Amino acid sequence: MSDIIMPKMSDAMEEGKVLRWIKQKGDDVQKGEPIAEIETDKANVEIEATDSGVISEIRIPEGESVPIGTPIAVVSPAGEMAGVKGGAAPPAPPEERKEEVKPPPVPRVEERPEAPRVVEPVPPPPPTAEAPPRLEEEGVRVSPLARKIAMDAGVDLREIKGSGPGGRIVESDVRSFIEGGVKPRPAAKEEAPAAAPAAAAPQAPAPTPGPTALVTREMTVGKIWESVGKRMTESKQQAPHFYVTIEVDMDESLRIREWMNKSRPENHQISVNDIILKACAIALVKHPTINASYGGGNKIALHPEINIGIAVAIPEGLITPVVRTCEKKSLSAISDEAKDLVARTRSGQIRPEEYSGGTFTVTNMGMYDVEEFSAIIVPPQAVILAAGAATPKPVAVDNSIEIRHMMRITASADHRVTDGARVAEFLRDVKQALESPMNLLE
Repeated sequence: MSDIIMPKMSDAMEEGKVLRWIKQKGDDVQKGEPIAEIETDKANVEIEATDSGVISEIRIPEGESVPIGTPIAVVSPAGEMAGVKGGAAPPAPPEERKEEVKPPPVPRVEERPEAPRVVEPVPPPPPTAEAPPRLEEEGVRVSPLARKIAMDAGVDLREIKGSGPGGRIVESDVRSFIEGGVKPRPAAKEEAPAAAPAAAAPQAPAPTPGPTALVTREMTVGKIWESVGKRMTESKQQAPHFYVTIEVDMDESLRIREWMNKSRPENHQISVNDIILKACAIALVKHPTINASYGGGNKIALHPEINIGIAVAIPEGLITPVVRTCEKKSLSAISDEAKDLVARTRSGQIRPEEYSGGTFTVTNMGMYDVEEFSAIIVPPQAVILAAGAATPKPVAVDNSIEIRHMMRITASADHRVTDGARVAEFLRDVKQALESPMNLLE
């Protein structure tokens, strides 16, 4: 017999919520087989059975949160189960034979004829619809995020063909299904039984409609959103933020990107964000106090590797998967790794170790036509860089006016670790790398 406990999936995690039981009480399980989906402070993940056997007890119901280390289910060897699927119940002990005791005779009372009773026929109860089989029983594999999107849109997952590993349905499959013009099937409406015709009654005049009452709705946020809010609040309260903005001419970077993408397949195209990541990696090598974190007191931790987090928005909140050792990787390698991390983050397949250990973060809102914004530092990092859109603007060049694609980047920094001059020097080197992008190809 072994307990399945609420696991600790990150350093900041204190509790987790059971979102869904994949296996139910009495189900057979194999070691390593997913048995439940939980919500952590970072992502929704599936937890696996630590031993083979039968689910003998489910201690925490769906939707309930418990501290890490709390037993949430019990797996017992199949031979020890009794009374549930997966184990035979022991035979009942033979009952002792009891002497039959006859009741005393009842005195006879003169019977009187009763008036005949009219018994009205009782219609049989309507047949109960059988519960549809669970998707797992039909061999349908689906990621947590894809399941949520399909549920919100009213889409039947059985109609979607998965493109993930082993035919698993991922977020992009559901969105493609919805965007392809396939409308969800409307819920069946119950038809009211036809009423017998009645004599027409005089109708009262329709009441005059009054003012429409406004209803306030409440929304419960998930663990990821709650964790992000808590960490950002602590960061803003504890780290003395300051901000430095610089404007970059992106024309040459956009030309290099267009030239590189001509020879690359569609699913391996270089993005503007990939170019920003590479430029930051080059500049961080020259500025180790930017690739650092506050160590408490008079201590500053200078990190030997440049691990850049990418801010990715998902419906449940914000996740920052990390591209590691960027100082050693080419632009193409950074691009491919970033695309894989972002895709698996949005499909709910990201692993906890892939969104931890960042030393610097880039957040980009250029795709939303945002020209400039300031971000909150991701603790315990010292700096985060916010990139806006590359927008065509008139610019003075050699005593003439030209239209150039200008982008504003803003660094939010922790004044306990660095200062304005050092951040300005760092941004100047990022700007130089972006405006002379041939260096990015080395």
